[in-house]
Amino acid sequence: MHQSMRALVPMASVLLVALVLRLFALSGEMGPDSTVYAQYAWNLLHGEFSLDNGSWYAHRLPVFAPVSMFYAVAGVGKASTMAWPLLLSLVQVAAAFWLGRRLFGTWAGWVAGMVLATLPLDAIEAGRLMPDVIFGGLMGIAGAIWIGGTPGRRTGLGAGLLLALATIVRPYALLLLPLFVLDARFVRDRRPALAWVAAGLAIVLLPLLTTYWFDTGDPLYRWRVVSNAYSSGVMAEGSAFDFYPRLLTAPWKTTGLHSVLLVGCFLVALLSPGRDRARLLVWIGVLFAFLQFGSMSLSEWVPILKRVRFLTILSLPAAVLIGSVVAGLAGWTVEQRWWIPRHPWI
Repeated sequence: MHQSMRALVPMASVLLVALVLRLFALSGEMGPDSTVYAQYAWNLLHGEFSLDNGSWYAHRLPVFAPVSMFYAVAGVGKASTMAWPLLLSLVQVAAAFWLGRRLFGTWAGWVAGMVLATLPLDAIEAGRLMPDVIFGGLMGIAGAIWIGGTPGRRTGLGAGLLLALATIVRPYALLLLPLFVLDARFVRDRRPALAWVAAGLAIVLLPLLTTYWFDTGDPLYRWRVVSNAYSSGVMAEGSAFDFYPRLLTAPWKTTGLHSVLLVGCFLVALLSPGRDRARLLVWIGVLFAFLQFGSMSLSEWVPILKRVRFLTILSLPAAVLIGSVVAGLAGWTVEQRWWIPRHPWI
């Protein structure tokens, strides 16, 4: 019993630090966007919500639908409004610990969890009802399940379900799908799970498309609403290709010094990748390339807007990569650190 309790210390310490920093970062801010999402959650709770709505905010259901459940239990207030992004952020920290532990050992998992727990960007966004930490959390946990899960039905289905929810928030979550296929090409035991990923996507998206068809007469109504909003052409914020690189010289931004640490670990990992590090490098590289050069339109190239908060989709894989490199350079293993014992449930 004592050994089992001690085995929970690494995960508990990571989650405690994450919770304290996220509570400290709570500002009670309810900006215009957060207020709109909160209003839709209230409407949903009281049966006054409709998908036949020309605002794209109304179609990001995973952002505000869970909030309506918190309202039903705890009433409407700032605490119940922030509970959903805070909870998902903590689950993502736990997922970073779990994936690092699965791939590289408990010490690497602990470092990965601590990196994500202390990342100012995620700590701040976790206290705001905005799509970014929710979108990043859903994508990150989906990727973690796929890479770290035991090959089989549950891994594929779980990754597919979460990927579908992320796609409802922002369709470019589907960038993970070709990564899953590529990963299955080189990791043979993942191939059968691809069918279950497709099943998970279908379980969520097909009923949703059917509901849109009944409600609006157009199953693709949500995507047309967003597409129309992007029809204004190229904006200066999308063409600022030095926006993200400049974060390396601005540690006072919400990426803190973590961005410098990531670039250093990324370069080290390129020199000694190994299979699992290579999977993380591809994951980070593809998503960052989209944030840097991707388009918000399929019909023409409209550079995606640059926002620091959009980087939340990189938080989990970046933390795990950093954990693997730091633990590897330090030469720390589970066996050498008796105070971080191995445990099958962590």
